[in-house]
Amino acid sequence: MAAARHAIWALCLAIVVWLLQSALWTARIPLPLRALVAGTAALSAVRPAFGLLLVAALAPLGNVLTNRIWQSHPFAFSEALVLAFFAGYFWAERRRLVRPPDAPDPVLLPARLFTLVVVASGAVQFVVLQVWHDYPLPYAASFLQYLRTGYLTSVPDPRAWVDGRGFVSVAALLLEGVGLLRCARQLCARQPAMRRALAMTLAAAGAVGAALSFQAPLSGARSLRQVLRRLRIRRWSSPAVPSLDTAGPYFMLLAFLAAGVAIESRAYLLPGALAAIVLFAGMWLTKTRSAIVAALAVLTAVAAWRAGTRLGVLSRTRVFVAAGIASIAVGVALVVFNPLHVLAATGKDVAIRMRVLFAETGLRMFATAPWTGVGIGQYESQYLEFAPPELLHYDKRVNNAHDYFLWLAAELGAVGFATFMWMIVAAFRDSLTNLRRAPAGTRAALAGLFAFLITWSIGQPLGVPPVAYAFWLALGAATAFGVEAREAPAAGASRAWPSRLAAAAIVLVVVAGVPLKARHDVSEIDMSRVSYGFHGYARSADDRVFQWAGPHAVFFLRASVQEVDVPIAALQPAMPAAQVALRVNGRSAARVAIADRAWHVVTLPRPSDVTAADPYWRVDLEVTPTAPGPREAEPLVAMAALVRK
Repeated sequence: MAAARHAIWALCLAIVVWLLQSALWTARIPLPLRALVAGTAALSAVRPAFGLLLVAALAPLGNVLTNRIWQSHPFAFSEALVLAFFAGYFWAERRRLVRPPDAPDPVLLPARLFTLVVVASGAVQFVVLQVWHDYPLPYAASFLQYLRTGYLTSVPDPRAWVDGRGFVSVAALLLEGVGLLRCARQLCARQPAMRRALAMTLAAAGAVGAALSFQAPLSGARSLRQVLRRLRIRRWSSPAVPSLDTAGPYFMLLAFLAAGVAIESRAYLLPGALAAIVLFAGMWLTKTRSAIVAALAVLTAVAAWRAGTRLGVLSRTRVFVAAGIASIAVGVALVVFNPLHVLAATGKDVAIRMRVLFAETGLRMFATAPWTGVGIGQYESQYLEFAPPELLHYDKRVNNAHDYFLWLAAELGAVGFATFMWMIVAAFRDSLTNLRRAPAGTRAALAGLFAFLITWSIGQPLGVPPVAYAFWLALGAATAFGVEAREAPAAGASRAWPSRLAAAAIVLVVVAGVPLKARHDVSEIDMSRVSYGFHGYARSADDRVFQWAGPHAVFFLRASVQEVDVPIAALQPAMPAAQVALRVNGRSAARVAIADRAWHVVTLPRPSDVTAADPYWRVDLEVTPTAPGPREAEPLVAMAALVRK
């Protein structure tokens, strides 16, 4: 086991460092941003707690730093900071990480299982992309090169036949969240003061972002009346979180954190209260229904729960039920009647109808692969296939699920959704069990987290990296009290076997499902659009468009094609003559010697053994030079457009 832990530690550190290189060596990234990334790694290697605070302070402002101060879009600065922290943390904690945990953490098992699900789904996507693009070894080499040089500095096209490597970012965002949750819980449990410091840092960074929301409505205003009119007739977001529907829940969560810190500590009373006011104001400006309704509903539940427990008339269960009913009633009343006139009122019926259609799209997608999902990062690439015509009538653009729970289920299936929810529930469990003993700041943070979870049902705030990182850090800080308050680990040892049995079943399903899922997804590829060994486009002297092919090229044809004409010519100056061997379905079909610049048309008939059950037939082209040329020159021939018959 010790050797396995060392191997996992070394692998994780190597992956993080490999991904981080694109942030450090890319020349177009401003030097101050690179210095911040390198400084975060160095600080985290010496003082991990301080490194985590630096991430909490800067990651929420990544969009401002890269779009407003230093023009370096699409550099993923927030993610670079997180990776830098992990690099330093893995080094600083290398001795602790390779030892068995001192006490069992209920989050650890579901976190490992969820990681396995995400990695397995990513492995399937890698296989699918390899089939789309190139032979296995060349594609693996180009994929590693992309991760080292372009991962943090480019935005790949999500379509598999064009690029598709963006699934790595989606998977990494989930795994980075799991890692931040684990690190925050451990560091805050070891250093109780770290919990307040982390919550206050997150709130302060969020307050800066919320304050920037006022820049646009105040700009150019000549009077207070004009400002108030602007605030009333429009929704306003922040350059820190440009998405309105994400900014509202984000500011709401951090406002609860700030209020909790202000209530708990005199030292943080003034900064915490100011941050809470600014954050609630920023949330108010977004007019985001989910955030405003969730915040007021949770506050109602908290007030009802406190009143019921203080009166002592009802049992704890009845108080809980009454608080739930009161919060639901408040939420429904706010949505239906909008009594405070703070919700976005224009197009309300259309917006609700579109939410229903978004849910229908996600459910359709989930139904096609209920256990494994359609694959990590594949929702948007398959959106148009499942979206109802009515939804496309409203909005023809590719969209997300507008429901984080449904998105998880659609992309990772029931297994991925179950392990994710298991991890979330496990994180909350200890803190809720010890809620009466929890500090006021922890209780306020838990209330904010519950309100934030409610917004997932009609939005995807965790799809925005700065918001996702803030949530996982807040969850880790708020639930670290449960780690501190946990009693001897032996107390629950007798109840561990159901979790282990479930974990064993999940591992078996996931591992066995990878080859099955990969085989199924590969079988869905339109192989007539797949080719290997072709390099760019050019135009010949006779104005014919062609591609360079070789030294080993492959293309596929539909079974309906009876024969194909393949025009080839030796147009490469470094290779004036060549021999081209063509094989059909692995059998030799033609051999052509090319010694001039004229076009040679080779006609290949469909193999006689191809039946209706075989959707495609394959053509291989091998190029061998027959005249001396430069050693470094690849043997390539020109191949013009195929003529299918």
